[in-house]
Amino acid sequence: MMIAQFWGPETDDFVNPMIPAGYDLVWSIGGVVILVALVVVWAVALLSIQRHSDRLPPAATAVWVGIVLFASVLGAIAWFTIGRPQARERPSAT
Repeated sequence: MMIAQFWGPETDDFVNPMIPAGYDLVWSIGGVVILVALVVVWAVALLSIQRHSDRLPPAATAVWVGIVLFASVLGAIAWFTIGRPQARERPSAT
């Protein structure tokens, strides 16, 4: 039985093809971190809508939930900047 050997491009070291290269690990871990952060922002926005639903009409609550669900990050940013009752009641600095 013959085992194929993989050699590094510029070295004489043996390279195991089952172990990803360092840059592959960085991209994979970075992607997972970004994905988790996006899910957390999305979940926090939905929880915030639920917490403030007593100050919003039911139709507005439903619209904001739909915006956050379908526009994900942009919907969450919109909720936190213009949708929350505190954001609308805050006096402007000028």
